[in-house]
Amino acid sequence: MPIQVQLGETKPPLDPAAQRELRRRRRFWTGAALIVTLLAFIVILRLYAFEATVVVSPSMEPTLRKGDYALFDHRAALRGRWNRGDVVLFEPPQSWRENNENQGETAALAGQILVKRIIGMPGEAINVVVDRVYIDGQVLKGESFLKDTPAPQVTLPIVLGPDQYYVMGDNRNNSSDSRENGPIAESNIRGRVVRRLWPPGRMGVLEKPDFGPLNTDR
Repeated sequence: MPIQVQLGETKPPLDPAAQRELRRRRRFWTGAALIVTLLAFIVILRLYAFEATVVVSPSMEPTLRKGDYALFDHRAALRGRWNRGDVVLFEPPQSWRENNENQGETAALAGQILVKRIIGMPGEAINVVVDRVYIDGQVLKGESFLKDTPAPQVTLPIVLGPDQYYVMGDNRNNSSDSRENGPIAESNIRGRVVRRLWPPGRMGVLEKPDFGPLNTDR
């Protein structure tokens, strides 16, 4: 005669309604876990790598237009590794604020973040003659990103310090930048713009200019 052994209580099978409710709860908690994970990932990216910003000035047209959304890279590893042609976000130095208290784009710079393109690198001598930029006596070529031919202008040569950068807007005729305000310091730079996010027709990576012999690669 076979011996029957009962180990614990046997639970009755769930009815269809209870099974549906169980599946619904599992889907809910799985979705909630995915959302929390995604939000945590976004927060970590924003804190340590990338962040989105909106362009509020026409000074970088046509590369960045007023109202564009852009993604910028602010990883700590970029410190001291900026290149000529990089489009950077930066906090305007005190000298910029003092020099532009009553002028257009930089009339109220306290707490603002500006965006310009790096033209002059640390240790270089830079000046503008008519519509040409000179770096250590060489004409800077490859500025295909400019909106228009710059209006004639002459600036005195300036030699940049070991942590100073000379920045200018791509819309040279409508940009207040290092030509009037002087260079910015490494400590002022927040990050480098890497791509346009919006509008859809302008989405894409920012092209890297070719300055020929004056290219930098850090």
